[in-house]
Amino acid sequence: MPDENRLRGWFGAALTKKLAVVSLPPAFWENDPKRNPDATRLLWAALLLDNVDGYLTVRTIMATEKEERHQVESVDSLVESGINSLFAFIPEQEFRVQIQNRINCFMEKYHEG
Repeated sequence: MPDENRLRGWFGAALTKKLAVVSLPPAFWENDPKRNPDATRLLWAALLLDNVDGYLTVRTIMATEKEERHQVESVDSLVESGINSLFAFIPEQEFRVQIQNRINCFMEKYHEG
């Protein structure tokens, strides 16, 4: 697991940057991940930190980006896809199960439907 204090600090800074980017007209959205962090990685951090406010904010960001990109999938589908992509980085089965349980617990407590 990443150090929770470091992850919390990174998440706060990255979320602030992402909110600044999506508040601009889409023509000004940058592709540089240092200036425009990936929403999927923000999702991972919110889930691992058990941060419901961050999770809901990231869902809103994903919805904004989805609409701008004219994607047809739902935000729930994007969230599920983002969660599944996290497991590509976890080769050890035991750790994968631990993270899955943590995410399941989070979703049971906080998911909106």
